[in-house]
Amino acid sequence: MKTAMKYTSIIVSVLSALLLCTACEQEPLKIDVSLEAEYSGMLNAIRGADKSLSDKLDLIARAQSSGMVTSEQLLQLIEEAVASMNGTLEEKLDAIAEAIGAQTITLQNKLVLLEKALDAGFTSDVQAYLLIHKALESLSGTLEEKLAAVEEAIKSPVTGLETKMALIEAAIEKGFTEDAGRQALILAALESLTGSTEEKLSAIESALGSRTASLESKLALISGALEKGLGDGVTAIGNLQKALEEEVKGLGSDFSEAWDQTIKKLQTLAAEMAPDEFAKSIQGILTSVQGYAQDAETLLKKLQEEVQKL
Repeated sequence: MKTAMKYTSIIVSVLSALLLCTACEQEPLKIDVSLEAEYSGMLNAIRGADKSLSDKLDLIARAQSSGMVTSEQLLQLIEEAVASMNGTLEEKLDAIAEAIGAQTITLQNKLVLLEKALDAGFTSDVQAYLLIHKALESLSGTLEEKLAAVEEAIKSPVTGLETKMALIEAAIEKGFTEDAGRQALILAALESLTGSTEEKLSAIESALGSRTASLESKLALISGALEKGLGDGVTAIGNLQKALEEEVKGLGSDFSEAWDQTIKKLQTLAAEMAPDEFAKSIQGILTSVQGYAQDAETLLKKLQEEVQKL
């Protein structure tokens, strides 16, 4: 009996040593996601102070790839990860930049992170745009694979239209696609919008006021919204005013008055023409002037000329 107990004790000791050794050999952040299958467990892990922001996002990514979290839960987890950050604003920005540069985190999740950081006041829209460039620089693979990652992020419903517009702009600047691919990407972004028509129109209006989207992208967005049936020609006039508001102000009062007359003519035509016919006319104008979007004054003058032709 004593012998049996002795062997049992030895076996237990050996097993304990093996388990301890295995735990020592594992990297401390190699968390078995299956142990946190319950969402509450995931939340506790993300809210803890024992992991960096990058490690938390890596954990979320592994849970996501395993199908353990929904899109809604993904948003909450990343928001919780941002909220759990400690330190000065500079330290938080450094942690965000580190996570944005990590190759283990998807482009989609990096965009969500930037949106949550903006909501929390940790960064500005201009800083976020620079970080989107950093996120694109972290992509590996061929040009086609990088563009595929951008397209996947644009089609995802978990990020806003304004963020996707910034991503499209950055992707074009990085040479992932040419200007000719801009419209297709913007149409994909519009198709990803969820919610009511009013909510979609509100998202479009917000994106048109962005400081990081180019005039060319804004014109393409207005045209794309018409193509997707998001608003009519009258809505497009309002969107055009929103998109060019700052540029018109910068050109002085004389030009502003001339632009007001152009808008009034468009409004008159909208009342006189059939809705579908007017919408097509607006689309035609937008298509013809997009090539002049590099210079605000030239663009506005060309718009006025095209409107006078109607």
